[in-house]
Amino acid sequence: MLALLLVFGTGCSEVPVNQIPLAVVGTTAATTEAPLHTTAVSTTASSAEQTQASSSQTTAATAPQTSISAATTHTTTPAQTVRYEDVEARFSVMTTEEKVGQLFFVSVEGRSALTESDLELLADCSIGNIILFGANIDNISQLAALNTEILDVISANTGICPFIGADQEGGRVMRILDACTAPPAMAVGAAGDPALARSLGELMGAQLRTLGINVNFAPCADVNSNPDNPVIGDRSYSADAGTAAEFVSAVAEGLQSAGVLACLKHFPGHGDTAEDSHTSLPEVDYDLERLDEVELRPFRAGIDAGAAMTMVGHILYPALGASDVPASLSPEVIEGFLREELAFDGLVITDSLSMGAITASYGEGEACVLAVNAGADLLCINDTAPALREAYAVVLQAVNDGRISAERLDEAVLRILNAKYEYGILEGTRPSDQLPDTERYQAVMAEIARKSLTLLEGELPVISDAASVLVLCTEPSRAALAQETQNPGAFLTREYGCNAMVIDREPADAQTESALAAAALYEDVILAVSGSGCAALAERLAETGVRVTVAVMDSPYAAESYRETGAAAVICAYENTDYSIRAAAELLMDGGAVSE
Repeated sequence: MLALLLVFGTGCSEVPVNQIPLAVVGTTAATTEAPLHTTAVSTTASSAEQTQASSSQTTAATAPQTSISAATTHTTTPAQTVRYEDVEARFSVMTTEEKVGQLFFVSVEGRSALTESDLELLADCSIGNIILFGANIDNISQLAALNTEILDVISANTGICPFIGADQEGGRVMRILDACTAPPAMAVGAAGDPALARSLGELMGAQLRTLGINVNFAPCADVNSNPDNPVIGDRSYSADAGTAAEFVSAVAEGLQSAGVLACLKHFPGHGDTAEDSHTSLPEVDYDLERLDEVELRPFRAGIDAGAAMTMVGHILYPALGASDVPASLSPEVIEGFLREELAFDGLVITDSLSMGAITASYGEGEACVLAVNAGADLLCINDTAPALREAYAVVLQAVNDGRISAERLDEAVLRILNAKYEYGILEGTRPSDQLPDTERYQAVMAEIARKSLTLLEGELPVISDAASVLVLCTEPSRAALAQETQNPGAFLTREYGCNAMVIDREPADAQTESALAAAALYEDVILAVSGSGCAALAERLAETGVRVTVAVMDSPYAAESYRETGAAAVICAYENTDYSIRAAAELLMDGGAVSE
């Protein structure tokens, strides 16, 4: 009897599956014609409106960073275009308060609309840029309306259209769930096709720009080299620095070809840390030779590809001169290394200055002053309106007192306004929920899901009779990403005629016994699960003599828990979504060759 333990991905008939070491998950080169690659898993590895109608809105990844003075007069209508002379004139009359407001990239409370507190903050502090989180977003229609209000309010307050940014990396770090989605970076890397990754970036960028998002805080340029890393993991394209560099460049180019600024993060690299900078201050204590070979390599590639923005992380990097202050507050790291050594002339933004790595030792306002003096142009803070007001007041006072020089302030503001000019943001194009290229987007997502399927253990069985298959599955953690398939069991039952039972991620004893009793009636059992909590069930199924295949629908690190259960095969699909569920189902039921 076959017990197939399945964690799902998107489907296609001849689905390429990678089987690679966990240390290099997401790092294999593209396979030629082989539908399935295989290798062993090592436990030593860690874990942004349609495309703009105006050609000026579709800026290439290498958008020229000219040294113009960039600003604009108030623009809220789609037909109004800011001319270069208006831009220059606007900067020449900016007050110190308005300049300081341009430095801030802040969160808001509003969802259906900006709150009274938001409106007062934006007006009183001349705030120039907004970062949106999941709490601000219900769906794309609501998001387009909110972004329209943000655009109109900030343009009216400052005469300058805002950056509106979001973390839309893919996988577990996505703020928008009903459009502009992507698999985890590790899955994109595992698909082994940089051209496909560039297409994904381009299509995502076009949809984000349509919705009013003009900055995507992606791609992650961190190398996934530490198995104990609590924050990066599948957010990285690879544990191999060269592979990560190739995919970082491809995604950045794609995003920017659609007029969305790409942001390389978390410089100088958060991949080999054992602490999470959201709560504490990590340290990377390698020499410069190692940093150049590994941590810095994807950043160099992204810079060479023309990435417009780099986010500096809250990490100690002694080899770069940051032995007692985080990289985000270090002149040696930002001005000395990022600017001079790597020749990056784009925008530098801090990681959120509300994170524990900063607030444990600095006030947000003081951290803002230190970051600006270190060379940062944009200050990312997600906090309450009173806290944001206080940070703004501290920076303004530092400028008035001379702690931040007028030259440093102007340099940052001109770089911000210049980027807004170059990427067509000052034109104030209206957000819309009429997304472009949805069919092409879906095709690219499906292809990535097929190509990224990874065989971690064993050999895929051949299933000849769907009626003899019982699917034991867990529900996707985000139902919005699996609305069509519902869950692996429902899809396999509907499309192939299998039988299915939904179980908990960590089934209790009674549920385990029920599953075992049901499995005894079938030739094959597919256990399609997320997480590692069903490993004991997999082992007990295998002990009954049924053939077990495990398909893990999320992390390959969770999949590792199933390798020693006696399952005939263990595959990883990286995410429990419509695309990955279809891909995994087709692989398991229709077959696919496995290259040894």
